[in-house]
Amino acid sequence: MFSNPYNDVIRYKLDNGLEVYLLPNSKSKNTYIEVEVKVGMGVETKENAGLSHLVEHLIFRDRRVKYHDYYDLITQKGATDVNGYTSWYKTKYITKIDPKHSYWITKTFYKMLFDKNITNEDLNIEKKALQLEIGEPDWTDYISFKFLKKFNDFIENISPKSDYNVYRDDFKIDLKKDKIDYFSSKVYRKNNKKFTLDDALKHYHNYYYPSNMILKIVGNFDANKMKEVINDTFAKAPKSTGKTLKEPIYKDAKLSNKPFIKYDIPGMAPSSRISLGYKYIDDNLTKDMVIDSYFSYLADRLNREFRNKKGESYTVYGSSNTYHNAGLGRVTFSTQHENFEKNFKLAKELLLKESKGDISDKIIKESIENSKKYYTGVSNDVESLLDIIDNEILQRAYYKDKYQNPYDIINSITIKEFKNILKENFKNSNLYVNTRKDYYLFPYEFSILYLLFLIVFFIIFFKLSKKIRKRDIRFKRRLTNIIISFTLFIVIFLIATVASSWVEYFLLKLFGKDNSFIYSPNSPIVYLYIVASFIIFILTYIFILKYPFRWYYPKLFATKDSIILSGPKPKIIDLKDIKSLDIKNWSIDKIFKSYGISLLFWRKLLKITTNDNKEYYLRSFNAKHLKEDIESLMN
Repeated sequence: MFSNPYNDVIRYKLDNGLEVYLLPNSKSKNTYIEVEVKVGMGVETKENAGLSHLVEHLIFRDRRVKYHDYYDLITQKGATDVNGYTSWYKTKYITKIDPKHSYWITKTFYKMLFDKNITNEDLNIEKKALQLEIGEPDWTDYISFKFLKKFNDFIENISPKSDYNVYRDDFKIDLKKDKIDYFSSKVYRKNNKKFTLDDALKHYHNYYYPSNMILKIVGNFDANKMKEVINDTFAKAPKSTGKTLKEPIYKDAKLSNKPFIKYDIPGMAPSSRISLGYKYIDDNLTKDMVIDSYFSYLADRLNREFRNKKGESYTVYGSSNTYHNAGLGRVTFSTQHENFEKNFKLAKELLLKESKGDISDKIIKESIENSKKYYTGVSNDVESLLDIIDNEILQRAYYKDKYQNPYDIINSITIKEFKNILKENFKNSNLYVNTRKDYYLFPYEFSILYLLFLIVFFIIFFKLSKKIRKRDIRFKRRLTNIIISFTLFIVIFLIATVASSWVEYFLLKLFGKDNSFIYSPNSPIVYLYIVASFIIFILTYIFILKYPFRWYYPKLFATKDSIILSGPKPKIIDLKDIKSLDIKNWSIDKIFKSYGISLLFWRKLLKITTNDNKEYYLRSFNAKHLKEDIESLMN
């Protein structure tokens, strides 16, 4: 029988509020120390973005230390992995060291974090080092991509949901809650230049106080002696209050009571993938551990069947993940093209059968024993020992007063309780299926199909726009600036993309389906959808070009008999019908009478008057030259 590693964790809080977690193990070859400060990039504004990272660098500085840097002091003692890093919610300081220096490193970390002596010289040195890390300000800092981001958000907001997200659509979670908006790199580069020592010290005093920190020490050391060292160091840090940054814990998931079934469009990847499981609400550690235990051992069983016996899979992975309080237990594996249907059916039938309680006591016992190895067979390396502490901290924060020792849970779970948890949560309405077939006819078929459609689209587009060239062309002139023409093409393309997606959406609604349907057919019917989607897009594009953008005239073509203004609605002016040609100044009243668009909108226009007194104002790079060319043609 293994001992309970969670019982070996020593946890307590100092009078000044600092949380302490110790996990001694005499078999470990090292001692690992980590100090976690509850501050990170999440507290920053545009004006001080990067300050948390700069302070992290400055923590290692001190005028009284050799080389003025704790990094050198610690590494000279033989420590490895000496580092600090800043994330959104936390800043951490870590190192791994020989056990004989365990108490020394604890004292040193205390001095490094609480007994500071830094000057402007230290600040400037670290700013220079940090500037090398994040880059010097340059001309690219003056280019803003904020518009592109807003434009992309705008397109997403006005388009129907084209994908079906299990957390958004099946658990009703607002994904925007977890959206982190990082500042652009230019903000960090510029800010680092202007930070002062007062800025850094103010940030330090606001967040670096005992009750805003967690001290974790694992590995080879004597627990009682380590407590004495902590009492002589960290416990002496004065009690104070300040600011903090708390990582949010969301529990807002709600089951939709309908299965999540998604068959990704094939031909996009070189191998098939199958993922099967169940959705559940993670509100109980016992439930979570049972489901994790089941899928972990189910993966082992399928691995023996598909990989070890037949070689029809690479590796079967079992997992139980939680996002907010949305639980997703599943097995995932790849398989060959010819074995896809067979292995998909086998895995699904086994899952459905056992979810109804048709599972042997032997398998349940083996699942439990398999999980015990995870919770009790912890190796002696310090990273694994630290994982125990981090898991406990996370679970205590998530389950609060419902938290139970995982080892006690896995050792007390009964076969009946195990079966009941599976039956209560593994309902047909909670089924999760997400597969991707490599191809139906040939590898990368849909990638090739999309490429062919793109080529066909451009052929159709250019044939429609250039069919006028079949005539006897004497000369041609551009009426619309090429940059504007390209921009209009992109605009029409985007409008057609959004509009055609809504047409598809309403057509699906007409047949009582939603957008998830397009991902559901696990058969060649998906080809029909791709072809139909392309045809809808082409028709929508032509409609938008021909009606809302009928005013667009890119070029003028001249034949021996006529002047042709090419566009969605071409205009043909017979040379014999032209009464006069005149050069006119641009004015605002001619906007809707003009053919063509130019960035240099103030240029002179060529006015063509016909015998029936119709007027055409043509934009050209040089209206005088265009007038002479048409007169030459008329003569």
